[in-house]
Amino acid sequence: MKMMRKAVPMILVMVLLLMTLAGCGGTTTTTTPTPAPAEPDVVAPEDREPIQIATKVTAEQYILGEMLSILIEEKLGYPTEITKGLADSNIVQP
Repeated sequence: MKMMRKAVPMILVMVLLLMTLAGCGGTTTTTTPTPAPAEPDVVAPEDREPIQIATKVTAEQYILGEMLSILIEEKLGYPTEITKGLADSNIVQP
């Protein structure tokens, strides 16, 4: 009986070890390479719609709007239009 109590855990450990090792081996699967994504349609700069940027009535918002406009125009090449003083903070916050 004592021998059986010692053998059962040892057998379970061996079975788990064999199952783990069996999962590591096996056949290798080959994957087909995925095709490269299609090139996006390129729109000429003069045909691009301007990106609308709106700011609230504060100096900080005016500066941030101008900075955002410069970044979009220089880095992305899109024209921008800025609408300053769209609304006061009282409208945004209850």
